[in-house]
Amino acid sequence: RFETLLELSKTKGIPMGHATTVEEVKKLLVTHTPANLAAVLQAFEIFLPVIRDDLAAAERIAYELCEDQAKAGVAYFEARYAPHLLISKQSTLTSRQVVEAVSRGLRRGNADFGVTSRQILCMICGLPEYNHELLELVRTCKELGVVAIDVAGSAHGADEKYEASVVEVFKEAYRLGIHRTAHAGESGGAKEVLNALNEMHAERIGH
Repeated sequence: RFETLLELSKTKGIPMGHATTVEEVKKLLVTHTPANLAAVLQAFEIFLPVIRDDLAAAERIAYELCEDQAKAGVAYFEARYAPHLLISKQSTLTSRQVVEAVSRGLRRGNADFGVTSRQILCMICGLPEYNHELLELVRTCKELGVVAIDVAGSAHGADEKYEASVVEVFKEAYRLGIHRTAHAGESGGAKEVLNALNEMHAERIGH
């Protein structure tokens, strides 16, 4: 929620540009004109610092997501995020602790608002050092509601031109029976969709 981000920004003294009101936060983060993926993703660099290394914030946001989805008439949803982006390199927190915090928020939200939710964990293009750890996280966090692996971010200007390490992890996920989603065809056309299906064994294609 824009309100939550602004509150965390003010409480922690971490500015988001020059935004001091909800409307200013919204204007700062929402893209209204056509843009490439890299331009859209710039918003993450603005707001991630106010929630990074904060398990309570991660749990709160997951809980609020359930309430917002329920108000929108949603019965089932999957929260998709990259746990490694929610902790800084100097932090003592672990990616599993992030998943646990999100799980707590979702479970409370499910109970309070009558929705059902699961989690999809994302690798990030350009951060191959986390790929195999993320795969292991998906494999071992099923009891926390994790149901699939995904990949996010911009690779060489198009989000479906994935690095070899990403493809390798998808192939391993396929061998392990882990569900797989991937973006394809947004800028590369049908060829990239075929690659996602045939090389990465993707079960779901987005957007």
